[in-house]
Amino acid sequence: MIEGYTDFPDEDELMQEEGEVVYSLCWDSGVPGAGADCELIYSWKGQYVVCLSYDVNRPAYPSLIEAIMGAELNFVNDATTEIESTELSSEQIIPLLAIDINSDLHELTINREDWEVDKQGNFTRIVYDS
Repeated sequence: MIEGYTDFPDEDELMQEEGEVVYSLCWDSGVPGAGADCELIYSWKGQYVVCLSYDVNRPAYPSLIEAIMGAELNFVNDATTEIESTELSSEQIIPLLAIDINSDLHELTINREDWEVDKQGNFTRIVYDS
């Protein structure tokens, strides 16, 4: 053992350094206490590892879609603000999503594009006049 060195990186630290975030779902409750956060999926060592803000378990899946569905990171509600993926396009993400919103329309960002969704799950890309 190297003297004076006892702090070896744990598996989470290695994953964050060596892995790549390939999917994130961010939310903001707008309520103090409940807060805001992002749930992440890493590509690491040939698997897709789910990192949830509220759970220390790190389940791994063989595919990104299995990880999204298995971790239930496909639910959009009024707190959902952003979904981003380096491996899936917006058009590939949208059919995976389950919608549970209270408002008539909800705006969110998917892969840096602004979208709105209605209660029936119909998505429309927001195009701004320049």
